[in-house]
Amino acid sequence: MKIRFGLAAFIEEGYSVAVVGSLSALGSWNPDGSLPLHPVIPPKAKEPSFWTCDVDLFGEGLPDRFQYKFIRQGPIGKGSDEKGEEDVVPQWEWEGCGEGHNRTWEYQQDNILGGVHCNPVARWQDKAGETSEFDLTTRFFFYLSDNQLFHYSEILDNVWLGSCPRTAEHITKDMKQVMGTTAVMNFQMDYDLWNNSADCCPQGADVPRYIYEVYRQNGISYVWMPTADMSTEGRIKLLPQAVYVLHGLLRSGHNVYVHCNAGIGRSVAVVCGYLMYVLGWSFRKMQYYLCSRRPVSYIDEVALNAAEKDFAAKFGRLPVEY
Repeated sequence: MKIRFGLAAFIEEGYSVAVVGSLSALGSWNPDGSLPLHPVIPPKAKEPSFWTCDVDLFGEGLPDRFQYKFIRQGPIGKGSDEKGEEDVVPQWEWEGCGEGHNRTWEYQQDNILGGVHCNPVARWQDKAGETSEFDLTTRFFFYLSDNQLFHYSEILDNVWLGSCPRTAEHITKDMKQVMGTTAVMNFQMDYDLWNNSADCCPQGADVPRYIYEVYRQNGISYVWMPTADMSTEGRIKLLPQAVYVLHGLLRSGHNVYVHCNAGIGRSVAVVCGYLMYVLGWSFRKMQYYLCSRRPVSYIDEVALNAAEKDFAAKFGRLPVEY
């Protein structure tokens, strides 16, 4: 049976990534026999990348469980010894710290996609064995903020997902001309707009009001649903209504840009909810698909599962023929 490993993480350019584990097909914990991962989205400076690989474990029989970890290695450099210059291969760096942070594989029928058992997409574990949403969000957010960047990804033909506009040109050029946006869904709080999108407006302008006018003047329908950042409870309350509105915009023929501050949490949750609640995708199918297009995404599984029943109770099964 083929098993798919997936890793979305900040990996520096030139690095290689692999999975090593307790099975012989994974090197029996020896990095020399580890299984290389391949970048679906190659590493870029200051941005996360997405890596996958498949391994066929049928020859060993399907185990009940096994343990594994991700490792990474820097590019081969040049060193010198008494005989002159030679290649120097860096040591492998292991995620986490010790066997207490090993990952455990177990068979789950819900993870089967096209005959392949897809493991949950992983985030690189720090030395404490943790993967923090706060660390992920703030690291990427400050990269965008410090450089006044507008960062977006095409998810579907008519759905784009990304960060907030920071200059008027991000709306008039990137949204209007590059993406062909006809509707925007924004989940920033009022203070998020003041702190992050003020440069879209003349000095002294009322930022939320002025942003609305910019969209109106450019023929872009604007939906603003303020939601607290990094809050599972906030996403649970947001998801049913926001997914229904996104569905309505798409049924009306709109090309929709969905954003919050950095395009990591709130906006990601709504697009994930659309793929699951409306298109009927499984969580694992949605997770691999979304990470292959926007690796920085923080996918709140707790919120998505908790809000699904509420969505079904309110709106039922929706038609998807657009």
